[in-house]
Amino acid sequence: MGDKTAAMVAYNHKKSQAMAERVCKAIDRLTEAKEIVTIKRLMKETGASRSFFYKNTAVVEKLREVRERQMSGNFTAAPKIVLDTAMERVLEMQKDKLEKVCQERDELKAERDKLKKALDKKDLKRFL
Repeated sequence: MGDKTAAMVAYNHKKSQAMAERVCKAIDRLTEAKEIVTIKRLMKETGASRSFFYKNTAVVEKLREVRERQMSGNFTAAPKIVLDTAMERVLEMQKDKLEKVCQERDELKAERDKLKKALDKKDLKRFL
């Protein structure tokens, strides 16, 4: 039974090492892309469990180093930049649309006032 246990421990260790390598590669890739490294994102990309990121000392150390660099550097998440740019465009389009609607409203008010005056003059002539 000792041989089976040793074999299982060796298998689990090998599997853990492979996952650590996969996580480290993902961290390197995100860092090169100047994206913020988060455990949630790494879990999604690598399939590692949350506890893996706290129990594996090599991964813990790598995450600590990357976070220190990101905190001292100027890292901005690329999706956030894209989203901000898209939102700015939408906001600009909405402002243009609002401006056009306000202009149309003013034109309609002027036309309404003109028609009211014409109607008042017509009603006044009818009574005279």
